[in-house]
Amino acid sequence: MVKIKRLANLTDSICFVEPNIPSSELTQRNVDYPILSDKKMKTKYVKFAYRPTHFTWKGKTHEIQVNFCSNPFCKNHMKPQKKYGIGKSQRYSISGATKERNVICSTDPTDPNGIPTLKCNSKAYSNWSLATEIERLIRVNAVVPLDPAYEFHKDGCINHETYFTEPKTFYKRGKASSNAQIVQCKACKKYTNILRPKLKRPPIIRRGTIFCLFMQI
Repeated sequence: MVKIKRLANLTDSICFVEPNIPSSELTQRNVDYPILSDKKMKTKYVKFAYRPTHFTWKGKTHEIQVNFCSNPFCKNHMKPQKKYGIGKSQRYSISGATKERNVICSTDPTDPNGIPTLKCNSKAYSNWSLATEIERLIRVNAVVPLDPAYEFHKDGCINHETYFTEPKTFYKRGKASSNAQIVQCKACKKYTNILRPKLKRPPIIRRGTIFCLFMQI
């Protein structure tokens, strides 16, 4: 027997995305939004584009961080952001308009004679937005057990028990067309349909599978 399923909705905790913005920073951003220009906001918060986002699904935690060099021939390929400790130099910088911002590889000042970077341009993305989109796709294709909330009594009924706790306080009135059990409260005479678990179907065995089973005998 298996429980009847329903499509998951926003209230079901199937995939959890951890907020990658602390509450103190979120408060400060709300203060800065109306007073800082777009350029100053970018200058102040652009460094957080390299901060990873984590989400948990089926007991496993996954990390999303895609703002790095995507060129496999560059020495910075898939390496995280890094400050070189010489002035303000760092491995990557972000440049471009809001919808066309790119992660650009910078020259490594600590290794001027080593393998050069190729000054690659890689598309910049929001790690948190990618994680929430993954969560949405998981949720729209997921089902969860249906746990209906039954109302066994009319308002003012003297019987406060449910059919599951005190079945003797109810009559059985046959089955509905959906194969649900119909019960009636002995006190207020209210009818309630109780969904029954579905029978688990046996697995489908294909012709090739049967042949393989005979080969193993």
